[in-house]
Amino acid sequence: GLPTLLLRPSKFVMCSTLCTLCVAGSMIVLKRPSEFFSDLASSVTSCSSSGGAVPLVLLLVSNILTIYVTVVFHHYAYTLAASAVQTLCIGWYLLSYIPGGASSAGLLLRSSWMLVGRPLMVSIWTCSQYAFSALWRSVVG
Repeated sequence: GLPTLLLRPSKFVMCSTLCTLCVAGSMIVLKRPSEFFSDLASSVTSCSSSGGAVPLVLLLVSNILTIYVTVVFHHYAYTLAASAVQTLCIGWYLLSYIPGGASSAGLLLRSSWMLVGRPLMVSIWTCSQYAFSALWRSVVG
């Protein structure tokens, strides 16, 4: 979580890298390894970047970069930058293998905002209005 990221960024990023590798492996298992690797080989030969080789290669390169930065440099800003690159790469990898890709992810985000985000923002707004009106009454009267 956030305290681990702030206090021990290298530990957080190494755990995040292991989780990223587990997610990539689970996508391979869900798609069946033989089918996954045949799709990967066909996308390499056809130079297709929508799913297949490019997101996987970038994900693996970002994992190697993250491990290298964490183990060799031990610098806070470089570690956070490598973690951000890794997060973007896992997002692209997942979007390339989820049926529907970016459009289904957008639908999921919009529906979760409607279900959770909007009511939460309305309740925060209502509570803040009540708190500020009570504060104003205590100051004025």
